[in-house]
Amino acid sequence: MNLNNKVAIVTGAGSGLGLATCKALLAGGVKVLALDVDRERLECEVAVLGDQVRTQVVDVSDDDSVKAFILRSTVPAYWDPARLFPRGNYFHWNFGTA
Repeated sequence: MNLNNKVAIVTGAGSGLGLATCKALLAGGVKVLALDVDRERLECEVAVLGDQVRTQVVDVSDDDSVKAFILRSTVPAYWDPARLFPRGNYFHWNFGTA
């Protein structure tokens, strides 16, 4: 499967499985929108992975935070949520439990 130039949304991207997923997708030519509740982890671990990744602080356990993310219009044109969600390129929901 050719994922080159597709867009993936990865939650829990600041560490563990989410971070590993970001790295693997980026290595495969996928643009990644990396979400995590921890801004510091996103800045230290994910933002340094290159220009094909964007980060957003989102708490996926909070409905309002997810809704705000979906409605946010600060994402560059090729990251357009209207284009991302209906096409369903790839969404990695890395929502663990404590």
